[in-house]
Amino acid sequence: MSKRPKFERFGEGYLGYGSFDHREAGIDVGNTLNADRTLAYRFTGKVQDSDREYDYSKNDKQFFMGGLTWEPTAYTTATVIFDYLKRDNTPNSGGYPFDKEYDRSNFFGEPDYNFHDVERSSITGMLTHDFDNGLTLRGNLRYSDLTDDYGYVYITDSVGRTGTMVDRGYIGRDREAQEVIGNAILQYDTSVGPVDSSTLGGIEYSDSSSKTTSVYAPGAPIDVSNPAYQGAPSSLTPYSANDQDNRTRSVFLTQNLSFYDHVIVTVGVRNDSMDLSSKDITGTTASDDISETSYRGALTYKITDEVSTYYSYVESIAPPTIGVRPERGKQHELGMKYAPSVWTHCSRLPFMS
Repeated sequence: MSKRPKFERFGEGYLGYGSFDHREAGIDVGNTLNADRTLAYRFTGKVQDSDREYDYSKNDKQFFMGGLTWEPTAYTTATVIFDYLKRDNTPNSGGYPFDKEYDRSNFFGEPDYNFHDVERSSITGMLTHDFDNGLTLRGNLRYSDLTDDYGYVYITDSVGRTGTMVDRGYIGRDREAQEVIGNAILQYDTSVGPVDSSTLGGIEYSDSSSKTTSVYAPGAPIDVSNPAYQGAPSSLTPYSANDQDNRTRSVFLTQNLSFYDHVIVTVGVRNDSMDLSSKDITGTTASDDISETSYRGALTYKITDEVSTYYSYVESIAPPTIGVRPERGKQHELGMKYAPSVWTHCSRLPFMS
């Protein structure tokens, strides 16, 4: 979630300490940058240094986000936000043998290999312009770069094992991904007598690429009564390597009509055109072109200003796989909404199929 700048001076910070030597600090500050109050900034940061409940573990995080907003008039706003995330984590202790109950602090993996490291950077641009005639234009564009590396040594115990030596295995995965995604949306609001209309249409584009390499190997056994660690393996041979490139172009349209502020009708349609390509560890390539259209609709009746009944129908399309027809989903929902004027949210009682 992007924290946008505010055109006011604000600031807060905190320090925290908890179980397993959990230490963290955070800050969120912002202000205007010029006398005309048309330019504002915001900076948010969090640093965490922590262990987990088992030995040789860590749960460290760093997160920083900085943003600038330019608002030359009451009708136009442009924002740029940069964020950076780094996580240095131990995913698990390696598991536990079958023969008895072990203390959760026991560690049967490898201190030098049980890791999950994530590093992500992204920059986002957002533009909004109100034409002051019921028409509003919104545009968003984001670029992100991700590395996600994972290594894990786990025990492979058996029910009939004798002695205290337990077999182990190595697994690991390295992943790199880059993505550009953006959209442009036009919304037009108008009223004709007792009928209020809101029309929303737009386009969306995404271009993503990723490289994923997976490894597996049997590991050295460990004495669970007196663990002696072997260290990280010098090298592991990949059993899977996959490069993927996905490009999606979408167009969508939604119409909302409100009659006498009591009956609300919503209909929508969306088309996604996808170009997919991949290359596996043997160098074999595959590609596919897919186009799917989905629909949605809803009918709401406001019994009072606080209570309403509704029916909605939504179609969904699961992310496709090359050579496999996309899986489609349909949901019917019937329910009631209760939104007291003194609350900032509403309660909902749905019945779905």
